[in-house]
This record gives sequence, structure tokens and C-alpha cells, in this order.
Amino acid sequence: MFLMPWPLVEPTAVAKACRLLGWEGVVTGPVDFGGVQFWASAQLDADERRRRDAAGSGAVCDRRALELELASFRSDALNATNICGLRPPLRLTGCLVAGLSPRTTVRDASMLAGYAPRAVLVPDDEDILGLLADAALLDQGVVLYGAADVNVLAHAGPRVAGGGFDAREWELLERVYDAVLTDALVVL
Repeated sequence: MFLMPWPLVEPTAVAKACRLLGWEGVVTGPVDFGGVQFWASAQLDADERRRRDAAGSGAVCDRRALELELASFRSDALNATNICGLRPPLRLTGCLVAGLSPRTTVRDASMLAGYAPRAVLVPDDEDILGLLADAALLDQGVVLYGAADVNVLAHAGPRVAGGGFDAREWELLERVYDAVLTDALVVL
């Protein structure tokens, strides 16, 4: 069983927060990516998982290999040929970030803005007025976690539109897939 930092957040509380935020799929984590640790909610691509299982292949977290695969994918698409290589194994539906300080947690969650909706999970004894203002400006959800319950104070906004799918995003999806394959999950 994995526990997030500060006040040791139980995976069931994380799963409940993701469900309350409306994120569908499996919840896994923590996932480390770009110096940010978070819980991921994702919808698996069942066909890609079966294909990888049959090939004995797991997650591919080597960004250079993914860059080559992405270049091949784009070349095949331009030439209208069959693409038999890798595909992203899942779609990220949300990222839930917990941390020691609400300000740091909001900053960390903003690092994931180009990949999925995101929310911060903070203890229910925090002064949240400033946090709510910062999260609103960054279109992040806010979830309070305490001994009694999990409560959503603000829902997460959508993924921030960016430059399109790239090897860095694919690496993120592969890291989440690796967590799905190796860590405890909760199906929502």
C-alpha cells in the first residue's frame, strides 16, 4: 500500500477524491514525473494492454525510444500505412497532487497542466482561502482530506491546450502505465 506524504493519505481517500472530481478509470500511484509526485486517474486502452501482454512488453519509459516511435508513427500516418508499433497505453483523466505545503502543492499541480485536469489534496486543517484563490487562477480543483471525510471545494478545470502530443507526454503516460502494472490500484 502506498501512502502520500503528509498526513499519510490512504489510497481509498485518494480514490474517493478522484471519484468526487468525476475522473473515471483506475487510480494508481504515486507516480513521479518531472519532480512532481501525484496520484493518477486513467482509462486503460484494453487492446494495447492485451497487445503488450501478448508481446511480453510492459511500460516504455525511455523518452528517446518514444521519440523514435512517435517519429515513425507520424511518418506512417503521412504515408497512410499500417501502424503496428506502440500506442499510448492509456488516457490520463486526472492528476491529484498532495504535498507538505498548499502553496508548493498548487505549484507542483500546475506542472501537469498540459497533460490532464488536476487537483490538490490538502489537510482539512489548512487555511484555504489563499489556496482557493491560487487554485481558481490556475483552474485546479481543491480537495480537503481529514480524518472524517474527503470533500471537494473546487472542481478541476480541463487540461490546458498546448502544442500537441509529444514524447514527454507519452513518457508520462508510460510512467502512469508502469504504476498501473506494479502498484495497487482502485478501479472507479
